[in-house]
Amino acid sequence: MEKIEIDTTPEMVENVYSQLEKNISRYRKTTNRSLTLTEKILAGHLEESFLEKILDNEANYVFLHPDRVALQDVTGQMVMLQFMQTELKSATLPTTIHCDHLIQARTEGKSDTKLAIYENNEVYNF
Repeated sequence: MEKIEIDTTPEMVENVYSQLEKNISRYRKTTNRSLTLTEKILAGHLEESFLEKILDNEANYVFLHPDRVALQDVTGQMVMLQFMQTELKSATLPTTIHCDHLIQARTEGKSDTKLAIYENNEVYNF
């Protein structure tokens, strides 16, 4: 499988933050109160047509537009297996799998990393 690069460009970041600001502002005006962090994250990533329905209390489910996906090792492996079944060549969003918790601080960075690579070889080779 070939390595796929998905760049986070300044234009992509600018567009994401612009849409977040727009959606959060509309949601805040409608609710007429301060918003929690969770509300800001969810409202900011709502698909525009569903933002309207939620604001009008017509929707009982949502469609979100996440700007990236971060997965932990086991969940990431399941997602990778499912993705491989689709036979797609690239992901739609920047996606990362984080296995850093497998590195235990025992002596110092280099030797701890080397030991973790050996002990968790199956995960890293996946």
